[in-house]
Amino acid sequence: MSKSEINDLNESSGRQFECAVDGNFALVVCLTADQRARMQAERGFPFAT
Repeated sequence: MSKSEINDLNESSGRQFECAVDGNFALVVCLTADQRARMQAERGFPFAT
């Protein structure tokens, strides 16, 4: 199942799975769009595009 398929199933919650990548390290988190924007703006979180 792809990221977009999982996010389609999860859409009603207002959250999406996002992946942050830093070199050989990856972290998958489930966030609202506001939470993602805040983490990226305030902490420079390296979300994958």
